[in-house]
Amino acid sequence: MTENLPTRVDGYALSAIGVMSVEDMVKQVDKIQELMDKVMVEGEHYGIIPGCDKNSLYKSGAEKISWVFRLGPKYKIERENLSNFHREYEFVCELYNINTGAFQGEGVGTCSTMESKYRYREEKRVCPRCDEKTIIKGKEEFGGGWLCWKKNGGCGAKFKDGDESIEGQKVGRIENPDIADTYNTVKKMAKKRAFIDAVLTATAASDIFTQDVEDLPEETLNSRKEKNPKKKPEPGKKQYNIKDPNAPITEPQKKKIYAMCKSEGMSDREAKEFYHFVLGFDKDKITKGAAHEFIGSFIDKLKQWREQQDNSRPVGESGSGINSVDEQTSRESDTLIANENPEPDFNLVNLEKYARQAKYHVARQQMQSAESCVDDMLDGMNYDMEDDPANVRGNYEHEEWGVVAYGLLEFARTKAQRKIMEE
Repeated sequence: MTENLPTRVDGYALSAIGVMSVEDMVKQVDKIQELMDKVMVEGEHYGIIPGCDKNSLYKSGAEKISWVFRLGPKYKIERENLSNFHREYEFVCELYNINTGAFQGEGVGTCSTMESKYRYREEKRVCPRCDEKTIIKGKEEFGGGWLCWKKNGGCGAKFKDGDESIEGQKVGRIENPDIADTYNTVKKMAKKRAFIDAVLTATAASDIFTQDVEDLPEETLNSRKEKNPKKKPEPGKKQYNIKDPNAPITEPQKKKIYAMCKSEGMSDREAKEFYHFVLGFDKDKITKGAAHEFIGSFIDKLKQWREQQDNSRPVGESGSGINSVDEQTSRESDTLIANENPEPDFNLVNLEKYARQAKYHVARQQMQSAESCVDDMLDGMNYDMEDDPANVRGNYEHEEWGVVAYGLLEFARTKAQRKIMEE
């Protein structure tokens, strides 16, 4: 029987009994590593999934590996109909060498509409008047009840506590009423899982990659994250996953750093101070590796910087992270206050205070407090979210509270300066 076995498969030598030599095994591993370095892109073909300590192979990456090793898939499929119109698919993926037809390995993958991400939906309260899912609980200081939030696309209708049309609705996790819409998705997911499993098995790449887990439920990933916390780098050891870390900072890195600073509501002056605090020099002199570390440790460094600012604040100044306003802001504020018919709470001193408070809370991950500051600014300015003259609605919907707060403040300053010039 052994004499009929091919002596070479896709360039790799086989012995008389069909065993790959150690040298060829080393070449196969090197080929996968070379493919990762020269062709595959982290985040597109593979990547670290939260809660895992090893790269997960994505479908696009498995396709690249199978093409390099000339592996062609053949599938066997089984479908089981479950109760309440649920389904489960099981795929067996067999891989064959395209050149010789030799069987190389197989993998199994299943997927069911009973998995929580397909079985359930998160249902929100719907406004009986406009049919939008924009109902929120009213604040007690404003009378409580329920509100169809206009700033989020609602009609602004108000409902009293105990209103059956609101409180009688099912909310939270409910059974998916359109389970048939997920049949095709579940089928493709089972096929993908089988294919990736087969590629890992046939190429002996399980020590490099784990099975694709990007489709796991969020609660599963969170539990893994708790059990497998991210390992801290060893002191003094560089943690680069980039080529040529001593090269100058790239334009995408510059834009990323600038965007991260702006998302925290920093002015250009504050951003420069932050660069000095973290790196000791201007960002144009940062190397590629230093920028990579800067981005990776941004939140931790930002907290340290904020704490240093709090500790260096003079005695008697507010400890909420709010700095004194400059002379120009005070002059603009005095002009508005002196106006015969000032807009309600349209006071730049207060708006500056709210913006700085929002930025302070964002830096400390206190998102509810940051949102409250932004809402106070919106209410104080009588800001119309429908017209959105400051162009902040998109960031508001994405809960970028620092960006929204300083967008509103800049809009208010521009409006105040225009009034000063008119006078």
